[in-house]
Amino acid sequence: MALLAAGCGDSIPAARAPTATTPAPTIASGIPSALVTQSTQAATLLVPAASPQPTLSAIPVVVSSTPPWHPPKVHSAPTRASGPRNRLIGPGVDASVSIYTDCTARTELTRRTVAIDNCMTWDVYFLGHSFGGPFTALTHGYNGETFTWYNSAGVAHHYTITGHQYSHAYGPVDIPPAGTAAQFQTCLTANGSKIITFYAVSP
Repeated sequence: MALLAAGCGDSIPAARAPTATTPAPTIASGIPSALVTQSTQAATLLVPAASPQPTLSAIPVVVSSTPPWHPPKVHSAPTRASGPRNRLIGPGVDASVSIYTDCTARTELTRRTVAIDNCMTWDVYFLGHSFGGPFTALTHGYNGETFTWYNSAGVAHHYTITGHQYSHAYGPVDIPPAGTAAQFQTCLTANGSKIITFYAVSP
């Protein structure tokens, strides 16, 4: 059996030495006392005694039956889109959504999609053609109808119509009532001379 000394990597034998007969008394360096003269004893007195060997003890090791504690791993769920992207869905409406950025209104509005007017900053302002356009059904809209807009990340935004107003092409735009979250505008006449705009809140 060997004990591992603390603080080092050497193995130190721990077996006991065998029992031996007691030799004749010696003074130093294994010389029998019968042969020692006075001068030898004097010289022997100058020999320092050998330093005793250090006694090494086994270091107790405590093994715990409880496994070490580690903080639990946090697995974040991946972000998932709740629906289609860039789309508006409601009564009679299921259309792609684009962005209209011309604040001079000189750029013609596409008939293929509903557009969000980026120049209206106080709410989400949806524009769309009727008479064969994506907002044809909106000309018959009424209070309580709900539309859902899925943004570019697929996150759903729900809007419920609470009122409407009439206006004329190139006329002033009224400020919507307090609490309005979105507006939906389309034409009531083929030449665009009369316009209807619905107000909606977000529940």
